[in-house]
Amino acid sequence: MTIRKGQDWGTTGELGAHDPIVSSDRAMAELFSFERGELNGPTLVGLVGGDLARTVGATGTADDLRLGARTTLPIDLGIVSIDGSDHVMVASLVVRRAGWRGEVTVVMNASFLGSWNVAPKGHPNDGRFDVITAEMSLANRWKARSRLATGTHVPHPDIEMRRLKSGSVVPDRRARVWIDGRLIGPASRVEFVVQPDAARVVI
Repeated sequence: MTIRKGQDWGTTGELGAHDPIVSSDRAMAELFSFERGELNGPTLVGLVGGDLARTVGATGTADDLRLGARTTLPIDLGIVSIDGSDHVMVASLVVRRAGWRGEVTVVMNASFLGSWNVAPKGHPNDGRFDVITAEMSLANRWKARSRLATGTHVPHPDIEMRRLKSGSVVPDRRARVWIDGRLIGPASRVEFVVQPDAARVVI
């Protein structure tokens, strides 16, 4: 069950000897597949690095996670369809042109995108994505970038923030698509949908 306001989140659990431990969002995404409408992947994943790890406050090392009971959290994942090809998303989907020019769309399951706190109110187990769309002048882009580290770039009249279970993007022909930091390439249509409680991570 996805988290509700005021509700405790997570339990305790132990990684098995063969449960994977990952240090990046991309590595976690590669553990899962989406085929014939079904998401497949490991029962538990140890999390020691990446934007999702930073969002949930993961502090343990790989050795720590093997020592005994640790905090265990249910996590939403996303399915991203790019021109009919399905991909699993752990932390972020970015649709943008080079230099972040023109319209930018960022779909966040985590709060952080690298050093930027893109979705400061985001939660990776609330059954929704934070979807940020922006198109700014060069001067305003630089101003917003300087505030991204602290999450104070919003509210802003040129930045639209929505919370969605699913949605779609029709990219500019010059735009490229990234999922969890991995360049996918150009696309004519991008669709995304939340998979609530799709995974459990140990931190």
